[in-house]
Amino acid sequence: MSCFWDSIFSSLIDNDYKFLYLKIYDIQKNLDKVDLNNLRIILEDIRKTNISDLILLLIKYNRKCENVLWNEEVLSDKLLEESFNHVKDFVENNGKPDNISSIVNNGYLCSICDPFLILICELFEVQIEHQYLKNTMIYKNKNGLRRVLSFFSDQGHFKVK
Repeated sequence: MSCFWDSIFSSLIDNDYKFLYLKIYDIQKNLDKVDLNNLRIILEDIRKTNISDLILLLIKYNRKCENVLWNEEVLSDKLLEESFNHVKDFVENNGKPDNISSIVNNGYLCSICDPFLILICELFEVQIEHQYLKNTMIYKNKNGLRRVLSFFSDQGHFKVK
């Protein structure tokens, strides 16, 4: 089942990817050096493509997510390190690096304080509300939030709320 990845992918919109592009290349601080016409053209072409590309994007821009709070608590250095390594090694630990679609189809067991949800919160500056049965976990970016993504899961399924 690919419900985790399907839900994450369907929740992110083209503007999230555009925001990430601007953030990664630090466009705001370098605006005086940017050709605005070229930037406009580039941004028009940026859109979400598929789940495999999303996973590769998350792995490529993986980082220790020091800007994320989980249920209003700062994440420990140990958790930050473990989360970073989980994302970094995700493809290798789950199959062949050249066959990400089979990894997606095998499903993903989301944890209570999940490394991918932490990273998505960090990169896209979104708040994530994940309700597992009757417990709600909130991932907040200290830099603020652009929007809220809400999910529900139980012992076998993950979906958009």
